[in-house]
Amino acid sequence: MAEAKGKGGGGNHSSCKPDESCIAAFLAAVEPYTYMHCMGNTDDLLGDTVFPEMEYKVGEPKGPAKETETGVWRRDFASGTYVVWDNNAEQGTVTWAHERA
Repeated sequence: MAEAKGKGGGGNHSSCKPDESCIAAFLAAVEPYTYMHCMGNTDDLLGDTVFPEMEYKVGEPKGPAKETETGVWRRDFASGTYVVWDNNAEQGTVTWAHERA
């Protein structure tokens, strides 16, 4: 289980918005009935736990992630979105279909 630590303001405020790398890791491995859960401890819990990427339509995966080189995995989705997870560097990227159009 991965834990996303967002960047919040000062004090005890912490947003739980996962970064791109966290979203890439999730999408590379997601299976049916797998969910990304986000928790926060702020006065605006709903506002701090909802982020735009939740609305992006990626569609069905075209299959499991495939290793493209040692330790680097790519997974494509029906929408044209794809993710790359580099297990060596422990970071990933998401290329959203709607941003390529």
